[in-house]
Amino acid sequence: MRILRYLFLITLLVECVCVHSQPQVSLLESLQKIEIPLAEAYLPPPPDTLSMAFSYDVYRYFYGKTLRDTPRGQQAYDDVDYGINAMCQRMSALLGFELSPENTPETHNLMLSALQIIGANCASAKYQFNRVRPFVRFNEKPYTSEKISSLSKAPSYPSSHSMYAWATAHLLAEVLPQYSDMLLQSAYDYGESRIILGVHWQSDVSAARLLVDACFARLHAQPIYLEQIAKAQAECQSILCEKRNKSLAATDSLSIITFLPEMPDSTGGLWASDLTTYFKHKEDHTEQRDDVARTDAGASVQDLCQNFSKYIEIDISPEATPYICNLLNDLHAAVVRNAELAKETNWRRRPFDRLTDPLITGEDRDSLLQSSSFPSTHAALGWATALTLISINPNKQNELLSRAIDYGLSRVVAGTAWPSDVYAGQLMGGSTFAALMGSADFMEALRQAQQEYYSISGVSQVPITPDVQSDKFTIDGRRATPDTKGIIVSAQGKWLIP
Repeated sequence: MRILRYLFLITLLVECVCVHSQPQVSLLESLQKIEIPLAEAYLPPPPDTLSMAFSYDVYRYFYGKTLRDTPRGQQAYDDVDYGINAMCQRMSALLGFELSPENTPETHNLMLSALQIIGANCASAKYQFNRVRPFVRFNEKPYTSEKISSLSKAPSYPSSHSMYAWATAHLLAEVLPQYSDMLLQSAYDYGESRIILGVHWQSDVSAARLLVDACFARLHAQPIYLEQIAKAQAECQSILCEKRNKSLAATDSLSIITFLPEMPDSTGGLWASDLTTYFKHKEDHTEQRDDVARTDAGASVQDLCQNFSKYIEIDISPEATPYICNLLNDLHAAVVRNAELAKETNWRRRPFDRLTDPLITGEDRDSLLQSSSFPSTHAALGWATALTLISINPNKQNELLSRAIDYGLSRVVAGTAWPSDVYAGQLMGGSTFAALMGSADFMEALRQAQQEYYSISGVSQVPITPDVQSDKFTIDGRRATPDTKGIIVSAQGKWLIP
């Protein structure tokens, strides 16, 4: 009996050693297995050189040059460093504590993994669009300490620097939502610095922010990513409690996003771009596109559910999907609240009113005239809805993002918003989505919505282990290979990659 007992203990010890000797899959390795949205599937291409939008890019380039000998120009010059170390230093100064592998290992791990995933997506988009930088096109020397020979060979669209800053701010806004306004404003200014230096066009910077929104929405469909967010939240909130010597739980209230790009006036380059783009869409009107604009005029939760249902491939309704509708109700309320606050301090007449054009959508004219067009609430709602639905069904990410872009464009087609109103709305929608992710209540609602989708769609969510040595996965001990849609295929059926 004693010999058997010894044999049992030796076997148990060997099993424990074998288990612990297996390579641990890191967060980065797990996230590298997922399919991030294709930028070319939803981002508009860089403006054509004959377009008024390109003229605005040129206007911003020369405007940026006028700031180089000012304190703002010096700030832009100091903003050249990027990457995770530069972002940690920048945001540490704002938060009042050090972000580093030693001081905040969970948060640093989250930042390192997310920034590498989004950075790879941005780099891929750069070479897909392959746009020449402004200082190269004008054969001028940029105002930067960066190596010019390397910069001149690297494509311009989207801006990697802007991507790094915007991604870091979004991530930390979720970890510490009470600081979201400050973080996002800092990241916004960092992106604008690239224009002052002459190394990026305005549209490069704007595209980078939309790319970040899309990538983050996809990451939130991953349970392992959500687990790491929770670890980072606990870590940073604990540090804040220590610093302040008082209890400070993670907030469940949404920080109000009030920063926005400057509203254009009737003398600047953006106004000329808005006007020309509006008339171009008016010339290109077809009855079919007008019909889409009329359908897109509805912006209630019910309207958005009907509009986006076919893109997520299930019927979204209070009866069929109560949890998803509950999540979208919370999102809708937050976006509308932020948009209304922004409109209070940014009054702008709508295109159909200013240009005395007919209103084609059938909306109440008096209500529209009493509401500012900047920022576009519709564009904010469409973009935020798509981001949320991607977190529920990531396999339709490209279709959802394309629909959201076109949904915002419908407001220009309808004459109810200018193009710059639409972009400002998309920024607000993405920022509100990021801040909501810092709410425990919203995250619980998202989890319930995900589970509801899995049960209705027939797609199950099961533990899947990435194999470090290959592109295969292990599902409950069985080997499987993902198909092109990001769904695991096995003899027993299909599983969504978590």
